[in-house]
Amino acid sequence: MPVGCVNWPEFSFRPSVCVRFRHDGSALFIRFDVVEPHVRALEAHDSMPVCHDSCVECFILCGDGRNYMNLECNPLGSLLAARRVERHNKVPLGLSEIVKIRRRGNYVGHEPFDHRGEKGERWWLELEVPFSLLGFDGFPDVIRLNAYKCGDLTDVKHYLSLFPIASERPDFHRPEFFGELKPAALSHI
Repeated sequence: MPVGCVNWPEFSFRPSVCVRFRHDGSALFIRFDVVEPHVRALEAHDSMPVCHDSCVECFILCGDGRNYMNLECNPLGSLLAARRVERHNKVPLGLSEIVKIRRRGNYVGHEPFDHRGEKGERWWLELEVPFSLLGFDGFPDVIRLNAYKCGDLTDVKHYLSLFPIASERPDFHRPEFFGELKPAALSHI
């Protein structure tokens, strides 16, 4: 699925981004494939502002139907995650929860870097998120979410989404614009 909605015309840069969702009955797998000319991955630690780097994100409505979890990750696999009701009302995930989210990618485990190339550089990242961490007892009937690509401090600032967002300025913390994924849309592994 292309993450290509340009919701704010002043940020019209659109790197190539696709997201795929799979499950194994106990976890949701979220894989991003990205091609962009400037790949910034300087934040090497969890719970830090990875949105300054080349960043992929997925916000998922939790099983209680009230909170959502924001998962923000750079190419190194550095993760910022919290449960939220809205942008300013959050509970960051603790270390014991963060380690349950497995991360794989072509740069996970590498040293921080800042690459620029004329043709664009390919990178991928996959998150494995246990359904229990999202507050589901098992595989849910419907998953409400949105996926994003941003880069606040990359050469060209950008904010893309999977599902459109109708707000005046960039704001991914808008669960009213989450789309639905039904079991048929997810491949089983």
